Amino acid sequence: MSAERIRDIALTTEDKVAIAATYYEAISEKGIMLVHMYGMTRQSWRDVAVFFQEKGYQVLAIDLRGHGQSLEKNKQRISYINFHDQDFLDMLKDVKAAKEFLLKQGVEVLGVIGASIGANLALIAAAHDNDIKKVIALSPGLNYKGLKPQNEVKKITAPAMLVASEDDQYSAMSVRTLEAVMHNEKEVKIFPKADHGTRMFNNEPALKNVILQFLEA
Repeated sequence: MSAERIRDIALTTEDKVAIAATYYEAISEKGIMLVHMYGMTRQSWRDVAVFFQEKGYQVLAIDLRGHGQSLEKNKQRISYINFHDQDFLDMLKDVKAAKEFLLKQGVEVLGVIGASIGANLALIAAAHDNDIKKVIALSPGLNYKGLKPQNEVKKITAPAMLVASEDDQYSAMSVRTLEAVMHNEKEVKIFPKADHGTRMFNNEPALKNVILQFLEA
């Protein structure tokens, strides 16, 4: 994949946070947003992003507010280290800014893949945004930093995939709890020993293809 088709861009949220993102360009009506784990950055998705770009998807990976290079709100420096629950809830505005960018690039079939706290954000976003047509949650939790998807997921109408690992007991329990209350079409994959969030891609190389099959279905 030529480097010219991967570029860093800047987005601005509705509450004036400067969001750093990497755009993996493709000529396609299919798009994916990637939402990272707590304390991580968009770079944790790089191999995954290139994989989906090569499969014909436009991909956008963002640094959530207070993470990576997304460190400015209203020209004031911010860091997730100092965040409260409302600041984490406001990350939904980061996902919205990513969505709006991809729609402007001609994406009509939009998916979101989130890991850990990013999984909770993805699920809550999908519950409130019909532009999201597929949602994949890797290692979601019932409560990460005040982001509680259990009641929200009942509103999701798009197909959803929940992924966890048995050795990550909290996420495996959370996936089973969420699955039980969801009314939409859903798929659950629980690996025996794959670790947590984006680290599952290292331990379960098949995971990328599992997600691809779900997106293409």
